[in-house]
Amino acid sequence: MLATFTWMLVEAFIHYLNLVKVIGTYIPNLIQKAMLFAWGLPLVMVVIILAVNPNLYFGEHQHCWLSDRVFYFAVAAPVVLMLLINYVTFMIILYSNTCGRTKQLRTNQSERRELIIRARAVFCASVLLGLSWVFGCLADIKGAEVICEYLFAVTTTLQGFLMSIFFVFRRKNTRDMWLNVVKKHFESETNQKTSSNK
Repeated sequence: MLATFTWMLVEAFIHYLNLVKVIGTYIPNLIQKAMLFAWGLPLVMVVIILAVNPNLYFGEHQHCWLSDRVFYFAVAAPVVLMLLINYVTFMIILYSNTCGRTKQLRTNQSERRELIIRARAVFCASVLLGLSWVFGCLADIKGAEVICEYLFAVTTTLQGFLMSIFFVFRRKNTRDMWLNVVKKHFESETNQKTSSNK
């Protein structure tokens, strides 16, 4: 669970670079550094807990889960901190895509089309930054459980879909790479069928 939120924090940083900073944002070996952080932080937490007391993973529960007090310090506190950072990043992206844009830049697009593009970027950023977890937290409110559970389920499952669009299909180099992989796969399949028919 902690790894999920560290990856959302990485996504927040990448969105900040892509949607706010834009120019001069090249960071060498960014993905390697992101992987080290996103998988390393949860690993460090697990190792620390296991080093202190391996029995903390079983506590009062019958399954492998942190006991309540340790859970709050080792999982809940970092998750809340990461979500707060994501919310602040989202607000910066929202401001940048609405109020923060200057009218001095001339584009060939109409204002309506520009507004639609900005709204899409803000929606995608909100889903990818884990704002859907607000619905998960609100699911405990009486009378709103079903609606919030459905909204949580839909927006959380959209994360993977939107990640593939944002990080693969929108970028020409990764899109071309995937097209080459698919093309080679179909070519090798076609060659195998052709050779087996002879």
